[in-house]
Amino acid sequence: MLAATVRGQGPTVLLLHGFAQDGRAMDGLQDALRAHFRAVAVDLPGHGRSPLLGSENYCAGTVQALWDLADRLGAGQAALVGYSFGARLAAWAALARPERCWALVLESMAPRLADAERAARLAADTRLAESILSQPVSDFVARWEDQPVFSSQRQLSRAALAGQRRMRLAQDPSGLAAALAGGGQAVNALGPDQLAGLRVPTLLLAGERDAPYAAHLKRLGESIAGAEQAVVSGAGHNLQLEAEEETASRILAFLSRAGPGAGEPEERARGQRRHS
Repeated sequence: MLAATVRGQGPTVLLLHGFAQDGRAMDGLQDALRAHFRAVAVDLPGHGRSPLLGSENYCAGTVQALWDLADRLGAGQAALVGYSFGARLAAWAALARPERCWALVLESMAPRLADAERAARLAADTRLAESILSQPVSDFVARWEDQPVFSSQRQLSRAALAGQRRMRLAQDPSGLAAALAGGGQAVNALGPDQLAGLRVPTLLLAGERDAPYAAHLKRLGESIAGAEQAVVSGAGHNLQLEAEEETASRILAFLSRAGPGAGEPEERARGQRRHS
């Protein structure tokens, strides 16, 4: 079973963090949503308080566990908000049970790699997973935080950076290694053909200072019927951390517009055209 922290009342929203984080990474967003929604910050398998699930397929096991969590909460439907690693899992969960997903927010979601890139990334992730198990977790955290994708975070306060580091250092190495091996970009990133199957109201977000992901945003939007897109100003890859207020405001506004039972994206798009 997945561990989760629940705040607020109303339609259920599941918040899915990034790799090497846990539900605490969604604290600010959860607080922003709790006045209007039941905001549920989930610890994904192998992270925080959630153990690995014992499933051979990390992605499929996580998807089932997310909808099991919704069942435990008595939620017939739930919105899914995912960041990076969590965004891919949110998209898979929406594809698996579209009748139960009333809205979807995908933040900084990586594209499916070409075959050659995928093979190289898979080899790199395998080496990284092995190093997580064989070296102090502090060594992994230092390498992880030194990636170019996180360079924009150097502008943040020492307190914000220290909080991120404490959360990463608190993770279980075996859980991280298994999550990377089973849920990394080389394994479960979605392509346009798969994303075209999404039939739920969808918001796509990327940071202005995260150039590769911001460029990918338009291609994502072309794959998903009726998807809304927004680039968050001043932010890099981690929108919650780098532009918490604007990110939360955009998500709250989108979820408030969508609402359970808001209709198919095509219907909403036709309605927007009629009123434009």
